Formats: sequence, C-alpha cells, structure tokens
Amino acid sequence: MLDLDQPQNFDAIAEEVASAIEDHQKSAFNLLNDRELFLDMYKGTNYTAYKVKPRAQLSNLPSPIIAEATETLTNILYSMLTASDPNFSLESLNGDTDESSLYKMTNLLRMQHIKTKRKKKLMATLRSLVLNGSAFVEQPLISWPPGTQDPAWEATDFIHRPFPNMFWMPKAISIDYADYIGSVDVISANRLQALADMDQNGSTWNKFAVAMALKETETESYTGSEIRQSLTALGYSDFRGSKELATYYGPLKSVDGGKDEWVVGLLNRKFVVRLHKSVYPRGMRPFRFAQHIEIENDPLGIGVGHQLQFQQRYINSNLNRTMDCITLATFHMLLANRYAGLKSDDMKISPMAVIEMDDINGTRDFTSDPQAAAQGMKLHEFLIEQARNHTGATPTLQAIITEASASEVKIAQSNSMRSVSNKAELAAEEFIREAVSFDNFNNYLFLDKPIWMRSVGMERPSLTYPSDISKNVDVIPKIVTDKDYVPQQVKNDLQLLTIMTSIRSVLPPDTDPTEIIVSLARKSGHDPAKIFPSKFAPRGRPNLGSLMGMVNKESAMARPQSTPNEQFIQAQQGVNQIAAA
Repeated sequence: MLDLDQPQNFDAIAEEVASAIEDHQKSAFNLLNDRELFLDMYKGTNYTAYKVKPRAQLSNLPSPIIAEATETLTNILYSMLTASDPNFSLESLNGDTDESSLYKMTNLLRMQHIKTKRKKKLMATLRSLVLNGSAFVEQPLISWPPGTQDPAWEATDFIHRPFPNMFWMPKAISIDYADYIGSVDVISANRLQALADMDQNGSTWNKFAVAMALKETETESYTGSEIRQSLTALGYSDFRGSKELATYYGPLKSVDGGKDEWVVGLLNRKFVVRLHKSVYPRGMRPFRFAQHIEIENDPLGIGVGHQLQFQQRYINSNLNRTMDCITLATFHMLLANRYAGLKSDDMKISPMAVIEMDDINGTRDFTSDPQAAAQGMKLHEFLIEQARNHTGATPTLQAIITEASASEVKIAQSNSMRSVSNKAELAAEEFIREAVSFDNFNNYLFLDKPIWMRSVGMERPSLTYPSDISKNVDVIPKIVTDKDYVPQQVKNDLQLLTIMTSIRSVLPPDTDPTEIIVSLARKSGHDPAKIFPSKFAPRGRPNLGSLMGMVNKESAMARPQSTPNEQFIQAQQGVNQIAAA
C-alpha cells in the first residue's frame, strides 16, 4: 500500500503531471530543435542543409570546427576537474567530525565513484555542457546487484540527462528554483516490473497501476514524440511496446494543495505507478545543472553550438566552393560543338588515352581561375581563426604550431586558460561540490549497515560504519585552478610545522602540534588513526604521536649539543620524512 493518509485521486495527479510535461515541451520546442541541430553539426551529418545551393557533382564536405572546439574545451575542463584523485576534500563544518571519520567518508565516496564510473559519465556531461551551453545530471540512489534485498553496496549514481529527457517549469528564471523538475525515460515492461518488485512493502510503487499498464498491447508505442524524435536521429525505428516513464519532483496541488514535495512516477501519461513524499528537504532534488556561458534571464546557457552555428555554415560553404574551384582547375570542363562527333562516354580519365573526334575545332577548355582557390583557402584560414578565438579553443590550447614567438604563445595560452579556468570553477561548483555533497547526504540517510572499503595505500579492506558518516561537512573541489588546491595546503602545513619544530624548545609546555600533524596526514591521503594508533581519539586532542617523538628522539641522539641552526636542519629532515610518508 502506498504510504498515504487517505486515498488519492490518481486521475487528477496524472493530469497534473502530464500537463506539466506538455507545458514544458511546448515552451521548449525551439530549444530542443537547437540542440538537435548542434548535435548534427558536431557529428558532421545532414550538412546538405548548410551548403549554398547544393548540386550533384559538387563537394559537400563539412568542416569539423564545432567538433574541434567542443572536444578541445571538453578535454581541458575534464583535466582540470579530475587532476586530483579524489577531486574533492571534506572539511568539518562545526568541528564535530574527527579526522578519521573524514578520511573514511572521503574514501567511501571515492570507492562509490569508481564503481559507478563517475569520471566516464562526467566526460559526457562536460561535452554536452560545452556544446549545448548547459547540462543536466540526475543522481538517483542505486544498489548493486540490482533488485536484491541485501545489496553488496549502495551508491548515488551520476547520469547525464539529454534535453529531450528533461522537463521543468516553463519560463523559470533559474532551474534551481523551478517549482518542479523531472526526467523522462523509455522503459521496457520487464524493467518496470523489476522496479515494482523491489518495493516489497508497496510503499513506493503502485503495483495495481503497474499491472494495468502492463496489460496494454505491446504493438503500440507510448513513447513521447520528443523522445522518439531524438531516438530516430540516432537510428532507432521500431518503438512497438515502448513505454514512457516520467519521474516528477515537486508539489502537487491535487494532493495537498502544493504543501509538500512529492515524487511521482507517471507511465504513458496516464498511470500513476509511483507516489510518495520526497525524503529530502523542500527544494532539494536529485538533479544537478550547470551553464557554460550564463546569460541574464535565460535559464539555459549558451555553448559552442550557439557561438559557431552561423560561422559553421559559412565555413562549410566557403570550403566547398574552394574545393570545387580546385576540382574544376584540375579536371576542367569542355565546351563542345554538338557536331564535333565527341561522345561524353569517351571522356574518361586514363593515362596515355586518345580521344578521336571529327572536328578538332569543335571543343575548347572551360576552366576556373586557380587564384580563386588560393583566395578561398586564405578566407577559410581567417574564418577558422575567428571561430577558434570566439570560443576560446585557440591554437595554443590545441597544441597547434604557429609562427608566434615563445613569449607570445605563453601569453596567449595564459589568456586562453584563464577563460577556461573560470568555466571550470563554475562547473566544479555543480558537478563536484554539489554532486559530492548530495552523494554524502544519501550515504548519511540510507547507509544502514557497515560497508567494506578499500582504497589506495590500504593494506587490507576496512569497514566503514554508518556512525562514521556525518552530514555536517563541506566539500572542497580540488581543481588545478584552485589557489587553495591541496598541495598548497600541504605546503603551508609543512612550513608551519617546520617553524613549530624549530622553536620547540621555547614553546610553552602545554603547546601541542598534533592537530597540524593530523591535518597534514589526512590531506596527504593517510589515515590519522594509523599514525596515532594508540592515542588517537575522536573529538579529542591526542598527544603527539610516536612518529614525531621518533623524529625528536633521533635528532637528540644524533646531536645532543647541536646549535639552533643544526636543530632547524634536523627538524626539517624530520618534516620531510613525514611528508614522504
């Protein structure tokens, strides 16, 4: 039974959600067409529509300028966002989360990201972001193996959602604050039944509605036109038996007047197969959204497709006109007197061929100006350069050799990287900070049993318990453009530790540098509890561990009467040993 206080009018709920989907699709008609056009331009398909008066026998070769710019910027953004492993760090918000727990939480998230192939999915998301100007990601909670009551592990997925698969409140200034948002999928009957069977107590899925939906004929298609159009462009043609499952997140006026946040699963725009209140606070939804270039009062950003669609068309036309000039100059046409006795079938290119004709004066050459081709190539190079500069995918970023000096190249590359770095920081806010925060929040809510975890540097797997997970943490993205990037933090800690060690003899007796050692260890990827196995205590301040004591002891034994300078050198050596660990 669905967990509802009283029976609901499922027809009214279905009508409300279906209307929300249709309202979005009507308002976003042009947006969907634009994205389909950009994808065609990226793939190099359907280019006959972009050539001026295309005719048979003429060239029709697309220039890959949009694909080139998209891949260049995508790869750079991906490198910036994944330069570190993991590409984030956790910090306690209110100080109630100890370093050992932060270490375990970090490694648990890293393991979950590996198992769900987060990096691969991030690449596809960034490519859509650059090409289309914006990108959607859905983060549903999943278990593995799927459909089991006692999964080996649980994690939050990271699924890139194309535009035809999304819907949200029309004309919303910001998608983050839209009244509702949702996704649409094509689902098979077997998959639908499996999802319903996983809900043992019937608190989420309406099994009666599922059974009714499965009785519909498999010879008909219930997939929406937008999804069918998108799949048709990819080569699919048979949609018999396909079903549309829309998942809606938002208030329902037909249930409680819009008071609470609900999750609705609507099949074929008429069957309410899923209905329950959201487990998240009001306004928190499992979707991430980012813009490549943000425009005022536009919920969607602009990307390479918007910037280069007109340049792409003209570049294609100019390139093909130039190629036609070269072709006509090489294999020129002939003007022939119809009474010259010349047959077109005899005009075949062949070495040492002889064409016999009755009237030698009956033909003359019809050629193109070779200079036209040269001018066309100069224009092509100019247009390509302008397009690259417009998007920021400059030759220096693409490692294209130019005639510029080393200093000029360095300056140009610095300016280009600055522009890309700004976009990387904005993307990191959504796809690292917000996404990982949501991952951790799901772990806090749903992880109800110990989970085995293994990470780099671990001799053997260890258990992470639900009590190790805290929701009061801040996620710090680790990208190459971040001035507070962890290596810099480690450097700062080393400098501070060096100073403290060098003046240790004059410090008050109650001074304890342990917290610095703990912070340094965790940021270096080591478990503080293993460095302080006997004295580390959560929420406490342990005494200085054996490692620091060993350094001091060895230094004292080596030079019991050492000078302050020698003490500083010895302390620095000890610090280096800690850093090397």
